Amino acid sequence: MDERDASTWICMQLPELRSVANAGGWVARLDRIVRDARVSGSALDACRRLGYPSGYSPLRGQTDRFVSLADLNIDPVLVRGAYRCPKDVCDRRAGANSRGEEPRCWLYEATMDFYPSGEGSP
Repeated sequence: MDERDASTWICMQLPELRSVANAGGWVARLDRIVRDARVSGSALDACRRLGYPSGYSPLRGQTDRFVSLADLNIDPVLVRGAYRCPKDVCDRRAGANSRGEEPRCWLYEATMDFYPSGEGSP
């Protein structure tokens, strides 16, 4: 377990954790833990406080995304790549949802960054 894995876990689990916290009446505690992780940069401590699963392995994936250039009268082009952590603190990869919306980093409340596959991509 390292900081990147811990950040990945929090980012992926935060929406569900927030639902459970709301139902269980401990949302203030969750908000405090997440705020501490943002300020200190230590997702490991936050995960320990939230019951981080020690055998966790971050999910990685790749997505195909159509970029529409209709305003320029250009046909859509297939762009291959992956969405990655906008702060580069975890290894989470994700694709757009069924409505084409970009995935979010729940830890830092930001849209994930898209990196096309190929030369020069991180």
